[in-house]
Amino acid sequence: YMWSVDADADIDLDTPGVLKTKRTAKNLKVAKNQLSFMNSYTFTLTGTDAEGSSSSQITYTVKSPPSSGTCAISPSTGVSINTTFAVTCEGWTAADEDLPLVYSFAYDKHDGEKEVRLTTVPVAVPTASFELGRGANDTVTVLVYVADRAGSETAVELPVNVTEFVVAD
Repeated sequence: YMWSVDADADIDLDTPGVLKTKRTAKNLKVAKNQLSFMNSYTFTLTGTDAEGSSSSQITYTVKSPPSSGTCAISPSTGVSINTTFAVTCEGWTAADEDLPLVYSFAYDKHDGEKEVRLTTVPVAVPTASFELGRGANDTVTVLVYVADRAGSETAVELPVNVTEFVVAD
């Protein structure tokens, strides 16, 4: 087996990191973020044996991720564990066949560890409390991922200041 892509495509299957499989595999897996939105790609699989060769093609169009929306967090500052923050998102759109949208939420404390995913919900009004921020000015970054049914995703970063909860003597 050997995979190829149209000569005018904006990717090169031989570039390291473009594929998650070998070009000689039965199934082709392209790595995330390698294909451009709203472009069409025609992939060809050619099989060769002692009798000759045969080819089959598939054309794939990369759809745009959800767009045109906004997200906000309130309040913009608070106290660790004590303040409840609310995230609201509105106005997000996608192609009708890719609805409904789903919203995932995560946060990054800027402490060198990976972000922590909170939840995935069909509506965008979750609330949460956070630990002390480790970024500049005690920043925690709330990450909102808006995804459509096809799996295309848009990320929104919402910085919030979370100061230390202090117990009075």
